[in-house]
Amino acid sequence: MRKIFGLMLLCATVVGFVSCEKEEGNASEGYPSIIGTWSQLIGSSSGDNATIDTEVVWIFRENNTATEQLLIIMNGTVVKTQNLQFTYTYYGTYIDLKNDKTTIRYNVSISGNTMRLGNDESGYFNLTKW
Repeated sequence: MRKIFGLMLLCATVVGFVSCEKEEGNASEGYPSIIGTWSQLIGSSSGDNATIDTEVVWIFRENNTATEQLLIIMNGTVVKTQNLQFTYTYYGTYIDLKNDKTTIRYNVSISGNTMRLGNDESGYFNLTKW
């Protein structure tokens, strides 16, 4: 009888451990947040009467949507904007960006208020958080 009780106790313990699966947490838990607005000046030229800057801006929202903006700025005034909208999943060291036309996987590295975002194929952004 003791052996049967011991075996039942052992089985109950094993079942208890097996059924306690680790819950799926946030994939980026423990990594710096990307939420916010990040930008990089990617080009600048000056002439006699005008300064033209080209800036890329990434906006990451808590609802897992993102916007990539390309801004053309003449003498401090935005004269052209192009926007791409994405949904994203952030995994801490990389991010998957998706829209109806494409899926992109970028590497992510954050140090303080700077983010390196990109891949070898498309190149990298060196962004600063606003």
